Amino acid sequence: LKWEGSEVYTDQFQAVGYEGASFSELSLDGVRVKTGGIKARAFQVPNTSINRLNLEFSSRRAQAPRESEVIEASLEEGPDVPQWLRRFLPDRVEVDEISIGSTRLSVLNREDEPLFLLKDTRGTIRPDLKTRIWEVLLQGGSIHVPNQEEIGIREAAMRWKGSDLFVDRASLTVFDEGNINAAGEIGFGEAGVYDVDLELSSINLDDLLEGEWSDRLDGIIEGPINIAGQPGALVYEGELRVKEASAKSIPVLALIAEYTRNERFKRLVFSEAKTEFKKEGEIVELTNLVLQSDG
Repeated sequence: LKWEGSEVYTDQFQAVGYEGASFSELSLDGVRVKTGGIKARAFQVPNTSINRLNLEFSSRRAQAPRESEVIEASLEEGPDVPQWLRRFLPDRVEVDEISIGSTRLSVLNREDEPLFLLKDTRGTIRPDLKTRIWEVLLQGGSIHVPNQEEIGIREAAMRWKGSDLFVDRASLTVFDEGNINAAGEIGFGEAGVYDVDLELSSINLDDLLEGEWSDRLDGIIEGPINIAGQPGALVYEGELRVKEASAKSIPVLALIAEYTRNERFKRLVFSEAKTEFKKEGEIVELTNLVLQSDG
């Protein structure tokens, strides 16, 4: 540690979790703590800055030290503190704000396979040491979930307690121009649990299709989606609406155009296109499908 007036600085801080801990590894680089004296019997820490934070949730845990290696300290040892002085001494610590330049948060399963990764995110944390709830504000960076597209972060407001993350609101990006507003809960326990509500907008249909279908169908996707379950077994359910929807170069449409001698059928423009859906594994179920073309 390096002391500079009312500030404390360390190049690196590392911690590992024993059995029962909510995390497995924590690494902090470039930690600077500004102290603010004592107020109302609380030791004040108005600001803490961290250059880089790396936090891992996994099944790996450090072996707890043996009893012979534990040094116990008792408050009863040494001279007694006079009663009149005790009421002036601090009995807790209050931390106002923690600023982080870059964050990497990862969740691994028992086989050390990634379930969730948050990286290159800057943020601000306001911890409440009494309730153990930490308010988290994030900007920038990206989210990675297996077999899913990379999701960019504009900003997010969350609450973190133990191994649970409560997303109050999040503004996200996907593909080139797609927008996602999100809220919900993510559990970073052993298996990981998701229950997140999404509102999609401005997502190009081409980004979701592969091969020749990306050339045949056009439109902009919007609508609500719920994602629930465990990574690798997530269930997607909601409603998709397609604005400016159109279809072309589809054999059955070409056949109808030839039969009716009406070129309009070679490219259909839909005034309404929507469906409810449920995706579980490789199975996609569509219900209440509506396709309407006027004229």
